Amino acid sequence: MLMTDRLDAGTQFPLHLAEENEKVRLMDVGGGKHLLRQLLAMGLLDGSELQVLRNRPQQDLLVSHHQSRWIISSGMAREMLVAHVG
Repeated sequence: MLMTDRLDAGTQFPLHLAEENEKVRLMDVGGGKHLLRQLLAMGLLDGSELQVLRNRPQQDLLVSHHQSRWIISSGMAREMLVAHVG
């Protein structure tokens, strides 16, 4: 059982808590305008679906969105609220 399986559907949680191979939807972004600009430049908007390809403690996350793969710093991932896709 994934740790995030214990969350109700639609419950938002920080991206850094998502498990590898989990599909999530970007719901909200904290962290200010600079982070929002970075995500927009990568094509990541509210509602974007992401698949977490790699998430290891104390390391950056690797996520995919459509045909692209992005490295998201652990600090950025803490500011990105997501929900399960399902």
